[in-house]
Amino acid sequence: MKRILTLVILVFISTNLYALTKDEEGFLQAAKEGNINKVKELLTLGVDVNIKNEEGLYDFTALMLASFEGNIEIVRELIKAGADINIKDEDGKTALLYASFEGHTEMVKELIKAGANLNIQEEYGWTVLMFASYKGYTEIVRELIRAGANVHIKDKLGKTALDYAKENGHNDIIDLLEKEKGR
Repeated sequence: MKRILTLVILVFISTNLYALTKDEEGFLQAAKEGNINKVKELLTLGVDVNIKNEEGLYDFTALMLASFEGNIEIVRELIKAGADINIKDEDGKTALLYASFEGHTEMVKELIKAGANLNIQEEYGWTVLMFASYKGYTEIVRELIRAGANVHIKDKLGKTALDYAKENGHNDIIDLLEKEKGR
């Protein structure tokens, strides 16, 4: 009985080691909602700019949330505060992948300018370029190519960004990728 009680206590303590404080929860929520004043306030109070919400289905950082939601002012503030641009969630996705998937062109430009890894692959091998090509975001594809994204990378199915553009009939992207592939 004593062993069971000890085990229960250890499990309880270990599961709460990663519980977010009220300020950390507020920080992530403010980044998601675009509340720049709250983000600045909480950064000033010492909240870790790279804190992850590890309690839900996903382990997002404030930068990932702001990138996904298109909150560019928040992203700029987080970068200025030293956010790790290339930190990955549990699926291997980065802020740049989220911005690309959601079609946030200005966000993609900002993250590229800040040094985001263009060729980073998530758990299925998809790159930022693949997401943009699949979704038909021509301007994002153009920016990624201009910044040096590798058009030859294959995902776990052996497909490239060009394959996804072709599958979805994104002719402008097909032209951009074929021109780049020929270089």
